Amino acid sequence: QYKQHIKKDLKTKAKLQAEQTNRKKAIEVLLKHTKIKKYPNKELKEIENILIVNDNSNALYSGVSESEYKNMGYKTEEDYNAHIKALAQEQLKERLAVDAIAKANALEVPNTFIEKEEEKLARESGFSTVEEMKAKIVPFPTQEELERKEERMGDIELLLQGVDLEALDRATTA
Repeated sequence: QYKQHIKKDLKTKAKLQAEQTNRKKAIEVLLKHTKIKKYPNKELKEIENILIVNDNSNALYSGVSESEYKNMGYKTEEDYNAHIKALAQEQLKERLAVDAIAKANALEVPNTFIEKEEEKLARESGFSTVEEMKAKIVPFPTQEELERKEERMGDIELLLQGVDLEALDRATTA
């Protein structure tokens, strides 16, 4: 019985790893055929700030100053900033590409699903209600921000010649 449990666990882990690999490959193909005409500046800056905060946390955890941490891998502050910008653009490109595909295919997440996920997140985060969580830590977008997100879709050009979207979909769900 123990061997069966171990075998089942290994199969589950192997299946999960294969799914993650397929998703990663599908995203790589998608990004290869995606061109961003103009990055939304506000979102790009938000991602850059998150990356910098993460690096500062790593510096603190490593017991070095922020500047020492930056100097470990970069000759100048400009090199570090260029690296942060490139990482932010890469992350935002993926987000924008997935958003564009969802919009092109009229994919929407039902409100009931969102509400259940918010309740789950609130419980897991130790809040008694979703409202408490929203008030304290989760900045949800305003209607105006959502409308701007729709507008930014015009700045995204998907170059999908030769890309089989159905194959991408199958790869991510196989």
